[in-house]
Amino acid sequence: MFLSKKGLSLIEIMVALIVISLMISPIYNLFFIGSQLNKEGKQLYFVNVLCSNYLNAIINVDRLKVIEIDDMEDKEISGSLSLENIGMEPCYEGYKRKLTIESLEDTNLFSVKVSVFWKSKKKAKLKSYTLKTLVEKNET
Repeated sequence: MFLSKKGLSLIEIMVALIVISLMISPIYNLFFIGSQLNKEGKQLYFVNVLCSNYLNAIINVDRLKVIEIDDMEDKEISGSLSLENIGMEPCYEGYKRKLTIESLEDTNLFSVKVSVFWKSKKKAKLKSYTLKTLVEKNET
């Protein structure tokens, strides 16, 4: 019998497809992981903007009007630090923004902390992001 060597056998084609799929699989996983990291990065950027805008609004308030606040949601705050008085909009649905202002003992400073809380979509796990700064008191 005389065998022809002109074509590829089915086994050779199957081996080639397996090798190609083993090479493509890690590349696909890199794209998938990259897209997840991109979504998380956008989320962190968004909550950073929520915190920093609110923190900047509090910092720009007349220091005589700054009072101590213990972990209150921004919608609950009244008086000179209310959302309307500092020119801020309420936090978006699904997010909670809390403010803490403490007077530091033996200093002329306030500690201002803004936190944003939300639930992740995948695991419904509560996540948070916090920014803190120090603000000088204006004692006259």
